[in-house]
Amino acid sequence: MILVLRMTAFALVMSLLVPGLGPRLGRCGAVEAAPPARVADPLAIDRAVAQFEPFARKWVSIISRNLRHTASDMQIVADGDGTVVARFLEVDHNSLELQVKPSASGGTVCPFVGVLRYREHHYEARAGTADEVRNSQFHKVKTQRVTEIFRYVSGRWRD
Repeated sequence: MILVLRMTAFALVMSLLVPGLGPRLGRCGAVEAAPPARVADPLAIDRAVAQFEPFARKWVSIISRNLRHTASDMQIVADGDGTVVARFLEVDHNSLELQVKPSASGGTVCPFVGVLRYREHHYEARAGTADEVRNSQFHKVKTQRVTEIFRYVSGRWRD
């Protein structure tokens, strides 16, 4: 597979000065994609995949527990117009996306990386007083996608 990319002057100079730093050049100056990393033990990726889901679910539970502002401990601030605003966020446990793949280095120290994606929902409510805002209807004002990457080292996932 050949990818055609324009090289900047800096990248060209650096690739000439530092052996192995620059991209590998194919015909007509095209940049060749690196070959996919090989896995020494084909069963190792099965073990890594099997371990990643429980690891990721536990990690997301820890994140949820340690959020700064939750529904039970929301941030309440006075707005400039005399109203009180309450905010909190929560992790959507149903939005988890998991991916395990060979690491780019393909080494034995870190043979795999795991990618965890999930969504955080931000909620907000407004009212006249702090007591009223706690019992108000909250509205989702923002959804943020979070991506975290983990290393598989010595047969286990590292946080």
